[in-house]
Amino acid sequence: MKIGIFGGTFNPPHSGHIEAAKSAISLAGLDRLILVPSNIPPHKILPENTANNEQRLMMTHMAAEEIGCEVSAIELMREGKSYTKDTIAHLAAKYPDDSLYFIMGTDMLRTFVNWYCPDEILKHCTLLALCRNEAERENMLEYKANIEKTLGGRVIVVENDVLEVSSTDIRNKTSGLIPKSIADYIEKNGLYR
Repeated sequence: MKIGIFGGTFNPPHSGHIEAAKSAISLAGLDRLILVPSNIPPHKILPENTANNEQRLMMTHMAAEEIGCEVSAIELMREGKSYTKDTIAHLAAKYPDDSLYFIMGTDMLRTFVNWYCPDEILKHCTLLALCRNEAERENMLEYKANIEKTLGGRVIVVENDVLEVSSTDIRNKTSGLIPKSIADYIEKNGLYR
């Protein structure tokens, strides 16, 4: 079975996340997809009235319903620093007979060689990098070649139509690209005001 792993702060999850997840499922032929909300690092400055971990987890479940996938709270439950290496190793042990695909965008792929133990991540999964256009694809193919040369492992670059929206846009109310269930939850809980 091919299992996709899609991590992020999901603060809040929005249509860009949902469309990227759906694209990853169809382009890579994934059988399952797991959304993994990450802990927000203590050094990161959060906007006023931001969602706490429990609220982000709830909204991630709502996004999962839109996609038809599942959610893992593994990083939210882990004490101390949460590294992708540990999450991937845990999921690889949980699904030893399956192939794992870690989904990422351009910025994550560009900096991947500088992550904590990137070679350990690649022992357990394939990187599935989503690019937005042909120009971006050329850069991503260079990053792919560098990762495979220096770290080994496997990187797949696929082009898809990713919606240009960020969680910051959503929090600043400059975009309406958010599922109704999540928008209602944000309103009800007075988040991001």
